[in-house]
Amino acid sequence: MHVLQQLEDGEVTCALLSDLVKPIFTFSNLKKNGDSFSTVFIETDADQFALVFANCVGNQPKVSMDVRSAMYNLDRKSQRRDYLCAGKTILPRVYFLLSLGYFFLAGLWISVLYKKLLTVFRIHFFMLAVLILKALNLLCVLFSKSS
Repeated sequence: MHVLQQLEDGEVTCALLSDLVKPIFTFSNLKKNGDSFSTVFIETDADQFALVFANCVGNQPKVSMDVRSAMYNLDRKSQRRDYLCAGKTILPRVYFLLSLGYFFLAGLWISVLYKKLLTVFRIHFFMLAVLILKALNLLCVLFSKSS
């Protein structure tokens, strides 16, 4: 967004000229008669990134290409790929801990219902169902994000 603001304000005439842009590849780096290119770009600064294609040639020649890209973070301990966006890598742990909390509350509620069996109404079982469904919902979200 900052680069777009720089372009709009006239601070830069091309996105590639911005000090916020880190060029990964330019066509001048492509070998003659080369029809493919592969690279790995490692960034150690934690931030949000976007892959952008820019054409800064004055007469805007047309360029066609087939592009396959993968952007992910590596977990420092396990070296596994993490495809969650910046700031959301901790969410699976939070969802798991919250689901444990809801299961604990459901167990506590079951014990209260069992002890007070003579004064229990149907609404109390619906409240128990809400706790169990919320815990299961968090587990489902956890497993859908991790796969």
